[in-house]
Amino acid sequence: QAATVAETFARLTAVCSGLDIRHLQIILPDFHNVTVRLQQFSNALESAIPERLEKSSYMVDWLNSRSRYAGLYTHFTESAEYKLRVTHHDAKISNVLFDTATGHVICPVDFDTIMPGYFFSDPGDMIRSMAGTTDETSTDFANIRIRPGIYKAIINGYLRGMGAELSAAEIKNIHASGLLLLYMQSLRFLSDYLTGDTYYRISYPEQNYDRALNQLTLLQRLEEFLEETYKFTC
Repeated sequence: QAATVAETFARLTAVCSGLDIRHLQIILPDFHNVTVRLQQFSNALESAIPERLEKSSYMVDWLNSRSRYAGLYTHFTESAEYKLRVTHHDAKISNVLFDTATGHVICPVDFDTIMPGYFFSDPGDMIRSMAGTTDETSTDFANIRIRPGIYKAIINGYLRGMGAELSAAEIKNIHASGLLLLYMQSLRFLSDYLTGDTYYRISYPEQNYDRALNQLTLLQRLEEFLEETYKFTC
């Protein structure tokens, strides 16, 4: 299923390769802009609730120590080697419609976030939402891991679905996808926690703190997995 879902979102991008992206409306400006999310995080530190800032200071340090990911985002989005394409921007298994009788994919759904985007957004979303042993609501932090088989299925399925669409540079850096999206989501969850939970709906007071720690933990596990399995570091 992971491979099929990844191939489905990739094929959506591939079949739209002839579309003039200037005709696409920007529904959510800077939605996957890691540089902007880092700046929003910096702003959140300045207006943070003191008690929350103190509690999460170790996560603040972790995120600041990984600011290189914002630089990587800038490189990807400013270099001619990385093309702006039609991307879904909410690529997860729940946004693919399956035939209940055969299990085969019918089509991707939920097109309200389709916008111009870069190669890392959709595979990064799938890695973030599918490759871990738990979802972003889990507080079982000690047991958060990357599932190697799922991760490889997502990458291979996406590459297969994109066919010859990706440049050599994009293929070389495909493993940066999950790192960028996990870093970005960690920034977003912790920013919201620090400033009083004004964006994400919560069901208990510390939920955004737990979400941020969940995503940061998964980011660390992904960094370790990529270095060990692919010798890939950013």
